[in-house]
Amino acid sequence: MELIQSFSFTTVENLNVNMTHRTHRLSGCNFIQLVPTTQYYNYVGYNKTRLIYCNLWYFNIRGLEVNVTTTPKCMIIISNQSILAIGYIVPGYYKEISVDYSYNLQGAFGVFLKIFCYTGGCLQENMLNSIVIAFYKPPTAHPPDAVFCYNVTFPVIINGTETSVEFGVYKSPVHLFYIPYTSLFGNITLYVNYFTENAGYDKPYFIGIFNHAAISTEKGAVAKAIVYNWFIIQCRKVPTPPMPIILKNGILHVKNETYVAQNSRIMKPQSINCIKAVSNCSNSLAYVESNFSIVRMEFDIINGENFFGAKISSSPTLFMFLYSSVEKNSSCVVYIPLIVNGKTEIVKFYEIKCGDIIYLYPQNNIEGCVTINFKVLETYFHLTEVKEISIGDVYPGFSINFVMSYQEVSPIKAKIRLNSEVPFYYINGTKYYTNETYQVCVPAIICIPNNLTVDLTRYLLKCVKICNLTLPDKLILGCGCYNITANYNIQYYLSVPFNLTGSVNGEKTIISSGWYNAGEVIQIENTTYYPCEYERYIITSIKPSSTFVINSPINVSVSFIVQFYICVKSNIILHALINGTNNTLTSGWYNAGDVIHVENITYYSCPFTRFILISVNPATSFTLDSHMVITANWLEQFYVSVNCETIAIINCRNSTFKSGYYNDGTTIKINQYQYINSTERLLILMVSPKNYCIVVNSPINVTLSKILQYYVCIVLPNGTIKGWFNVSSTITLPQKIEVNGVTYVLKGSNQIIISHSGVIKPCYLVQQCTSTTTRTSTTTSTTSTESTTSTSTTSSSTIPSTTTQSTPSQITHVSTSVYLPIVISVMIAIVIGAAILIKRK
Repeated sequence: MELIQSFSFTTVENLNVNMTHRTHRLSGCNFIQLVPTTQYYNYVGYNKTRLIYCNLWYFNIRGLEVNVTTTPKCMIIISNQSILAIGYIVPGYYKEISVDYSYNLQGAFGVFLKIFCYTGGCLQENMLNSIVIAFYKPPTAHPPDAVFCYNVTFPVIINGTETSVEFGVYKSPVHLFYIPYTSLFGNITLYVNYFTENAGYDKPYFIGIFNHAAISTEKGAVAKAIVYNWFIIQCRKVPTPPMPIILKNGILHVKNETYVAQNSRIMKPQSINCIKAVSNCSNSLAYVESNFSIVRMEFDIINGENFFGAKISSSPTLFMFLYSSVEKNSSCVVYIPLIVNGKTEIVKFYEIKCGDIIYLYPQNNIEGCVTINFKVLETYFHLTEVKEISIGDVYPGFSINFVMSYQEVSPIKAKIRLNSEVPFYYINGTKYYTNETYQVCVPAIICIPNNLTVDLTRYLLKCVKICNLTLPDKLILGCGCYNITANYNIQYYLSVPFNLTGSVNGEKTIISSGWYNAGEVIQIENTTYYPCEYERYIITSIKPSSTFVINSPINVSVSFIVQFYICVKSNIILHALINGTNNTLTSGWYNAGDVIHVENITYYSCPFTRFILISVNPATSFTLDSHMVITANWLEQFYVSVNCETIAIINCRNSTFKSGYYNDGTTIKINQYQYINSTERLLILMVSPKNYCIVVNSPINVTLSKILQYYVCIVLPNGTIKGWFNVSSTITLPQKIEVNGVTYVLKGSNQIIISHSGVIKPCYLVQQCTSTTTRTSTTTSTTSTESTTSTSTTSSSTIPSTTTQSTPSQITHVSTSVYLPIVISVMIAIVIGAAILIKRK
């Protein structure tokens, strides 16, 4: 038969609410021939012609011809004047059935439920043999031999939408028909329990789809349906029927009856214990489906080249070949105890995995009587979703001729004793204690803990031995007496507070917390441990000892001092109180918990230069609990000696300039005039060594020379003189002053000594003229002059006696920067010259 990947049928075992779908793929040629077989189950109203294929059974109720064609996308069903039913082989109780199909509007198509029973006496009162639920029926067709009973409405999911559908219920002697008043097309899902409850079903039933083209008397009636997807959800399981015998492409001899399968499968229902099968073409299969946990099979390979053994259809699928015409080898070896010809043997198999299939090839072929425990294999290889178990010619290959008998085996027992330091182990998942003898059912899976940790003691399995035969930690045993020894490497946990330098059995290494073998000698050296660059532990003592033997879990107690590294960044030596004691603070190691307070001490590098501590980062006081970087910021100052205080602009601010320490880079600008008030000021005569602007960058001696000045206003007949005059300076007044021909004569002394500020009014009297001599008229002017005295500490000023003629309203106040003695001298010279000229004339 040519195998073609085709459309998926899915069955779901639903023991709970949520289901996991299990998919079966239907493969076949374009035409599947129905093969007559002996009776399997008794179907009332059906003939005995049917076909078992991929867990689905097909049977033609009556008619001429049935064609079933499979493609990669769908299954095409054609019924020619016939009725075809396709169903799931395992009867049960179902929750839902879903069919995605298209239809050509000929004949009837739908879902059926068929009562499952072993005998023909399964019919009961008020329980019909079949339920027929039509998705579609032709308008002219009617349920055969049926009468209308009533209408019911059930929810149906049509193309993803749940809709209430009304059905007409018809009853015949063997069927209960549910005919919808509206045809159902597309993807249809039925809630099966609504129909079974309405029909009174309480026994397991088959479930499937039907395609009917013979429900009317029409000649040449043809029905065609294309099914894209079909799955069912099962509510609960029912007992599996007796083991069937399946043959494909061969001849089966059972109790003098001969069955021939050509490009198909034959199923024999009876639970028999002896068959003789011959497969005579490629892809041959002849096997027995079993529901037994332990099967004893006796077989004899007569001739042929094929595989003989067992198959577990599961996830993954497992093939265990007892006889193989092909020799295989693999690096993966498993040991499986089997009872071979009455003797328990641990048989060596080579395991080869190919996708989701596991193949077990025997090291040496086995023939005769073999007992297999399938439950043990399921557990050992972690098989899930087990569907069926088969024994015989289970793998498609070349022709083979064999004789086989089989029977279910009750579990047998054996005595097992495991000698081990580990207190327990497992047999078939049950916990047993070591160093004691138990009688257990075999074959059994012995699981010895590969490693075990109990109270800081660890056991690592080294080897398992039975009669000096080394075996893995997981093995399967048959009947017999077994004295097993499990050898372990015992380790104890050593706990240390941090990594230590030392040696193990004389080999230098790092001693850290972990597992050490029993008997090892540990020696710990007293070395400083650096967990990181800026932290270290200085060991002061080691307990219980620096040298000891590992013979139990040990907790090493190490007394140590934790130190942290302090990095000091400072141009000047820092002083600090460390735990109350004055010390210098430099970069180095300090104990954790040290209380450090950085002192604010001024450092004098020389008599007139000092450094002021202005900040310490991150803090001036702290308790050391980690690595720190201390940064100290200093301010350099120089001493400036000033012989006398004065007012100056220091760094752009008016301040008193006096002797003291000034910051490096300080700018001092000395004003030449320093006003005490509006009428008094100091005149800076000299600044040594750097004139009036000083930048402090070293110690400096500053010498200042200053004199007090007063603002004085002198009122004369010919005007006023205003200006600043040095204290104690002398002003000489003219004895006579002529103004517009009038002569004013000074009364009293003509010397004024400046001792305060204010207005001075000398006493001038008008001189009476008695002479009639003709004089030349001299025009003078009265002026008001603001004068400034010289910078000398002593000065004298002379005021001229005449001025140029001007009216009082023309008198102006003139401020001049020329020193008063010079101005007055020039004026006096002019006056004297004019007088001499007059006399000459």
